[in-house]
Parts: sequence; C-alpha cells; structure tokens
Amino acid sequence: MKKLTQRPFMSFLINFLLILALLAIPASGVAKEASFKLSMPTEFIPAMDKDGSPQYITAEQIEKTLQHHSKGFKKLYWNKTIKHFILTRHGWLKELLAVYNIMLNDINVHAKADVWDCENFSSFLNALATVRIWKSGYYDTRGAIGWMRVDAKKEWAGLPPVMHALVFAVTEYGLLVIEPQNGQIVELKDYPNKEFIQEAFLF
Repeated sequence: MKKLTQRPFMSFLINFLLILALLAIPASGVAKEASFKLSMPTEFIPAMDKDGSPQYITAEQIEKTLQHHSKGFKKLYWNKTIKHFILTRHGWLKELLAVYNIMLNDINVHAKADVWDCENFSSFLNALATVRIWKSGYYDTRGAIGWMRVDAKKEWAGLPPVMHALVFAVTEYGLLVIEPQNGQIVELKDYPNKEFIQEAFLF
C-alpha cells in the first residue's frame, strides 16, 4: 500500500519540478520561432490578519479540515521542514486562475490520457502559484495550495465522475476546491464530492 501512494506522489513531484523549471526560464532563453509571452499574475498578495500581518496555516490544520468533510480521507503529505503555509488573498487567487486559463489557451493545452492529464494540470497551476510567491520574497514558506485525489461520484465543473486530481487553496474564505482544467472554483463545503476526497499533497 505504501508503494501505491508513493508512486503517484513521486510522479507528480517530478512533473511539478519540471514545470517549475520551465516557468523560471526567461523568454529570451527560448528559440524565437517557439517563443511566446509568458503571462504572470501580478505580485502575490497574501490574506492578511487584522494587525496587517500575512495569514498562515499549518498542514495539520488543513488535514483536519479535509478529515472533517471526508470520512474516507487517508492522509495529507507535505514537506515536514515547512512549519506553516501562507494563505493567498481570494482576489489574487481569482487573478491567478484567470492568467492560468489564458496560458492554457495560448499554448493550446488539452487533456490526453497518459500524456497530459488532471495531475499535469494540477502541477502546472501549483508551479505558477509557487513561482509568483517566491518572486514576491516569501522563500521561507509555500502557498497553502496543493492538490488532492478524489474518487468523484458526481459530475462537477463539466467533468464526469471519475478518479480525479483537483487543486485546493486556502484563502480568507477558507479551503477552496479548484478544477485545474478550467479554473472553476467552489468552497469545500459546497463541493459535491467532498466526502470522496482520499488524500492530498502540499508542496
């Protein structure tokens, strides 16, 4: 059972790191005939506490939230050296999703089994968020953005009920579920497959 959980995690991590490297390459480093303008969201804006300081959350808090909504939830995986994760402001997250959708359209990416699927879409969105957070100087943390595996039983966001990878993010509005193939977003409490979430990953 342990190997079954490690294999998709390692595959996802490798994809994530490759995409992260791609996003870090300046446009000048790409051949002219293949170059395109890489859209990026504006400077990262964290959710703020009343005293004006950025809001953070622990992985344990996220795990408890997922366990509360899904009886079948098994585990949240994360880098144990990271003690807390920074929350994104909801408005900035919406902008991130808008830019992400523009990028998907610009590079004409479509789902294809065993080539580019839901886990790759999740990797791409996570990498885009991470690069922007790092470029804003938050090197000692990661965004409270990750992905989760769901054995979806109900159709949502235009996709059929299948074993699926979705992105989650925590803002001042709480934990949100995001369909990485089209950017549709919903609060966890309103996600129709919340009880079927099996495991989640934070980077």
